[in-house]
Amino acid sequence: MIKKSGRLSSCIQPLLAKFPKAFLIRYTDGFQNDTCDCEWYAVICDTFLDLNELPAKNRSEIRRGLKNCAVRMVDAHLIAEQGYPVYVSAFKRYTGAQIKIITEHQFKKNVLLMKDFNDIRHYWGVFADDKLIAYSSNYIYGTTEVNYATIKFHPDYLKLYPSYALIYAMNQYYLKEKSFEYANDGFRSILHQTNIQNFLIDKFGFKKACTNLNIAYKPYLSIYHIPYEKYFKTDTSKISFPLYIRRN
Repeated sequence: MIKKSGRLSSCIQPLLAKFPKAFLIRYTDGFQNDTCDCEWYAVICDTFLDLNELPAKNRSEIRRGLKNCAVRMVDAHLIAEQGYPVYVSAFKRYTGAQIKIITEHQFKKNVLLMKDFNDIRHYWGVFADDKLIAYSSNYIYGTTEVNYATIKFHPDYLKLYPSYALIYAMNQYYLKEKSFEYANDGFRSILHQTNIQNFLIDKFGFKKACTNLNIAYKPYLSIYHIPYEKYFKTDTSKISFPLYIRRN
């Protein structure tokens, strides 16, 4: 959850010590007030736009998706059993991907780890003729934030407009029915090139919300050069947002 906290920085090193396998923590201390173009941001939506509030083209695309697809919240077991083909196929659309595709066994294991945590993890499925063609796994932070953490679409079914149906249904549920403060699609994507964030901005009223980026890592890593600059358009010494790399 993105939230201002003046006490967070003092907790970072104890957190690193608590988790021996973790070598760094990336964190932020809230949204910034400025709306200028920035290089680190979250893509969020704090207002549900009903069909009659959207441009005609967007309305048509969403209606096609809702007509062609069924969208509903599902449990972890369904995603574990039916989600892997969607997961694997989704990577066909990525360019510059730096994420290793996991095995089906590991995929099922990862999903089922969350089967008893329905209060903080939600799964949604998109179906065409009862076949799972897309899914989303979301983190829940009270009624402050829903984080659309992982969204995957099977590329063979994009002509059915599943992305329109899924985002509209989830925004309606969280922002309108459950009165969440905002939906968060996550931070700027740096692992692979994706159009999902531009899609959300153009079609559903999401926006870039500037925030800073703080990185704290284990003291022994101070002897290494960690090339954060490769993820940004400019050298980290010249970037336009505060980047704190804490070694102590």
